[in-house]
Amino acid sequence: MIVGQKTLFAHMMYNYARSIGRIKEDAPFIDFNCADYFNNPQLLIGRLKSNVQLVCAQGFGQYES
Repeated sequence: MIVGQKTLFAHMMYNYARSIGRIKEDAPFIDFNCADYFNNPQLLIGRLKSNVQLVCAQGFGQYES
């Protein structure tokens, strides 16, 4: 998961990580607008936890160093 305000930069980092094998080719790009969660931090925490569980359950981001 890449979090940031600059979507273009985040996509570039994601594509680069995929191209060098740092993350799997089928790893999802998960983005969201932090402003949507500004007044509701519990909603943001829930969203982040669900994304972490998805990543852990599917094994995305695992690589050989």
